[in-house]
Amino acid sequence: MPKDSTGIVKTVRKKASGYFLSREYKKVKRKPEVRNLAQSRNIGILFELRSKEDLDTVRYFVSQIKERYRKITALGYVTTKELMQTLKSDNEFDFISKTDFNWYYKPEKYVIKNFMNDGMDLLIDLSLRKNPALLYIAAFTDAKMKVARFDEKQKEYFDLMIEIGKEATLKYLINQVKHYITKINEQNS
Repeated sequence: MPKDSTGIVKTVRKKASGYFLSREYKKVKRKPEVRNLAQSRNIGILFELRSKEDLDTVRYFVSQIKERYRKITALGYVTTKELMQTLKSDNEFDFISKTDFNWYYKPEKYVIKNFMNDGMDLLIDLSLRKNPALLYIAAFTDAKMKVARFDEKQKEYFDLMIEIGKEATLKYLINQVKHYITKINEQNS
């Protein structure tokens, strides 16, 4: 356990988050559907925003997969106050931070709840590292299919997980996600 009090608090928060998430998720009844990009009309994207470059990368991804009749909503978890102050939500992008969650990372802001209840065809979690707040959102988002990077401890919350290795970048994860969500269930498109 970390020696400083901030580290201890973070450890307790993460453990509490895992406990409450697991307990509440047992009540969830969902029937996943295999969906590819062509079959998806309402797509949600979760991502952690650590820099302006991350936002540019996700915006480019959204522009690549957007089509005339496709709704895309991206929800970015901003890690710094300085970055949060420079961002403005729009029709496709909303931004959240740690202040939008309770002490064990359960969402409290209406923007997050609206995202979670949007009835998506496809949810794509572009998190490169463990983020209890984003995991909570992903677990309880109403989506027919959920895609994320592979993490053994998060398997129960996603339908398709992609192994990217420890040194992978956001661009690499996006390329892998695009590849697999284009190919999966292709014969039924």
